[in-house]
Amino acid sequence: RRAMSSRSSFCLLSWRRVAWPSAVAVTVAAAIVGAVWYFTLHLRYEVPDSSLVAKVTHVVGTVRVASLNQEGARPLVLGDLIAPDCRMTSEPGAKITIVYPDGSRIQMIEKTMIMRSAGTHIRLIQLDSGTLFASISPQPEGRKLVFTTPHAVLRIVGTQFKLSADEKSSRVDVEEGKLIFTSKEDEKTVVVAEK
Repeated sequence: RRAMSSRSSFCLLSWRRVAWPSAVAVTVAAAIVGAVWYFTLHLRYEVPDSSLVAKVTHVVGTVRVASLNQEGARPLVLGDLIAPDCRMTSEPGAKITIVYPDGSRIQMIEKTMIMRSAGTHIRLIQLDSGTLFASISPQPEGRKLVFTTPHAVLRIVGTQFKLSADEKSSRVDVEEGKLIFTSKEDEKTVVVAEK
């Protein structure tokens, strides 16, 4: 009987030596497969709509860009693609032109700070300070392009204009077409047309 029991405990011991690493390997593999399944099905990475991505077509001097959730900014270079939800700042003497796939063009000149963001049916350009020139293609039905300053909101249909803002006021000069200008202070709305 002792011989049998020592054989059976030897076999059992051998099985444990083989089974333990195999069981760990199977558990780790199952955890990896489960994690991949979870992240693939439950977390959605939002890829920006290509119509919301602008391309740098001209740059002079230093213009920096940073994601809204990042602290560091990097200089923009010719050909960079700029996704929504970023902040761009031009330094003295700098100019940059960005172009959207629909042909809409925005030029920032020195000491200008803008923030770009977008939703499903809206593109938003927030001019904090400085000056920009815009040539906007007619917007498709159901899509809005909105420019804001600390003092006003402009809803764009398709136009060319110059927009300036400082601490005290905002000014828009329409070169072609028309836009809707709303004061944030008193919420008065005016249609501004070309001269």
